[in-house]
Order: sequence, then C-alpha cells, then structure tokens
Amino acid sequence: MKLDIDSGDLGEFCSIIAAGPFTERLDSVLRETPNIAWARDLVEYFDPDNFSGSFEDDTAIFRKKNCFSHQKEYRIFVYDGISGDDPRVINIGDLSDIVLNCHKADLHKAVIIGVEAA
Repeated sequence: MKLDIDSGDLGEFCSIIAAGPFTERLDSVLRETPNIAWARDLVEYFDPDNFSGSFEDDTAIFRKKNCFSHQKEYRIFVYDGISGDDPRVINIGDLSDIVLNCHKADLHKAVIIGVEAA
C-alpha cells in the first residue's frame, strides 16, 4: 500500500501513530469517563446524487460525500452533552512511545504499511 502524500493541503509534517496502542489507551480513558457518549470508526463515503434517505442515530457522524473519499478518514466522536465551542481535553497520557513525527516527503522512508498474517 502506498500513501498519497500529494492529495490535499495538510501541511509539510505528519505524525504517525500506532493505531492499536492509541485506540487501547483512548478506549480505556473513555470507558472510565462518566456521562459521555463516544464511538470511533472509519468514515463511509456516499454518492449524494444516488442517496435518498437519512442516517440513523449517530451514524451521520461517520458519513461523508464521496468527493472526500481520498481522505480515507477515521473519526473519533465524543459528546458530553454540552454544546458550544469551548474545547474539551481528554488526557490519554504521553504518546511519545507510539508516535513518529516526520516531514511528509520522508513518510515513505519512515513507514511501511502492510497486512499482518493471522
């Protein structure tokens, strides 16, 4: 699998996070946080010209028009029942052991993406 670093304008640098350890840490903190709703999943892309209907419950959070499908986005949704623009902080601790920061031009040298055999 080759990453497309030229699509979009997401800046010159990137952070690569080990997904498994990150989601384990995040899930652990979120499970222990009272009075919140949360979910995480890959975004599904739909064709607005052929879609007629609606999304149930919180599924709309994980849907986007197919013109954004090149993003291959993963979302984390956390809701504490409070509306507004004030930021919320979820402290999952130091991530330096599971994060690699690099210039996007060096991404292909820094990361190899593959599928592990079961």
